[in-house]
Amino acid sequence: LLTQPDESGAMYRVHEDLWIVPGYPALYVPSLKYLVLADLHLGFEEEMAEKGVYLPRIQYEKLVEMLGGLLLSLGSRIKGVLLNGDVKHSFSRLTPQERREVDSLLAFLGKRGMKVEIIRGNHDNYLSLIASKHGVELKERLEHGSLIFTHGHLDSEPPGPGEIMVIGHEHPALVLRDTIGTVARFPCFLEVPLDTGGKLIVMPAAGPYQSGNPVSLRRQDYLSPITRKHGLVEEARPYVVEREAGVLEFPPLGLLRDLLDSA
Repeated sequence: LLTQPDESGAMYRVHEDLWIVPGYPALYVPSLKYLVLADLHLGFEEEMAEKGVYLPRIQYEKLVEMLGGLLLSLGSRIKGVLLNGDVKHSFSRLTPQERREVDSLLAFLGKRGMKVEIIRGNHDNYLSLIASKHGVELKERLEHGSLIFTHGHLDSEPPGPGEIMVIGHEHPALVLRDTIGTVARFPCFLEVPLDTGGKLIVMPAAGPYQSGNPVSLRRQDYLSPITRKHGLVEEARPYVVEREAGVLEFPPLGLLRDLLDSA
């Protein structure tokens, strides 16, 4: 995995129809011409402000900047955007910031001719009130060939041999500690073999305030029921996406045991 760049050198293959865009928490599906992002968590700043934690309201601005750069660099190769869950942040309502920013995001993509598909995440209650205005219907999953896209919070049927399920929800980050105690955190993709013969590709969160949950050798530390029940986590491989360096492939977690801060 991830050793073969495409002909332009711009992307790295995870599967014959699934590529990582280096420097971004994004996947590309060539046969659909889709860009895939997960866990935007728009409205996070407003929710935190209500709890007394005041953060600069930068998530939407950073997201639009990232999408604009991706659409410009990939050009005609992109016809649509798949948002793989947790577009918004609040569980219990649709906040004013969420309403405003989701509406602006869908308008931004629509003006650029992008088809938008949304997989429902566990934070996406009431999202349909805005999405329906733009002709977007929320789905629980999307299947395309051997690929299955779902958010990952549901206790659904795991992929079987030859199938790859792409999820978000986990917000994976490789957290390493050196011998003098210095800790470094790197949001990452995580490839997780399953005891069913299938695989998970877990996406990093696209929201800049979602710094990530440490990947672990303990199944019970993971959020997705599929990872907890079926993940062969010692064989799971992290792929750090770094803006300057591109994609950095690491050994399986079992071989990183002495470095993992969560081990």
